[in-house]
Amino acid sequence: MDARNHAFARCFWLLAMAAAGCTRSAPAPAGGSASGPMRGPAQATAAAMPAPAGAAVPVETPLARLLRQLDRDGDGRASRDEQAGAARQTFQAMDGDHDGQVTAAEMDAVRRDLYGAGRTATAIAQVDADHDGRISAAEHADATGQGFEQTDMDHDGFLTLQELQAAEAAARKATR
Repeated sequence: MDARNHAFARCFWLLAMAAAGCTRSAPAPAGGSASGPMRGPAQATAAAMPAPAGAAVPVETPLARLLRQLDRDGDGRASRDEQAGAARQTFQAMDGDHDGQVTAAEMDAVRRDLYGAGRTATAIAQVDADHDGRISAAEHADATGQGFEQTDMDHDGFLTLQELQAAEAAARKATR
């Protein structure tokens, strides 16, 4: 795997981690999903046009859910500020002892389902700038910010579903 693909895979992982902190567990609202209400044009369309009886309900893809969770204003894209807020929320959720540092054990406790045991220490090492075995809030913000910049392929300051799909494809290719 070349250095560019490795960096891309790392940055995409960090974007996914940034969005993970946004997940809300709530009962599914009418026209929404279990991880949060729909907002914006999708909500208006869903409310105005209920699915006919017996019709297949479209399944939200993981990337569409990620974007929806990042997209706080419901405009169908995630701004740098929306992503940064999600990254801060994720960091706080992972920092179990609230010391301003995230260890592999703390990250595993929150995100074990993402990659399974054993991968977290490697992920931390990839963004641990001072090599102390922990991620500080500043290191996390820097890495997720870099991930945003790399994924924002048209450099307009927003992430779209198409950009997330391209980043995911690049990350999958890089890990083969």
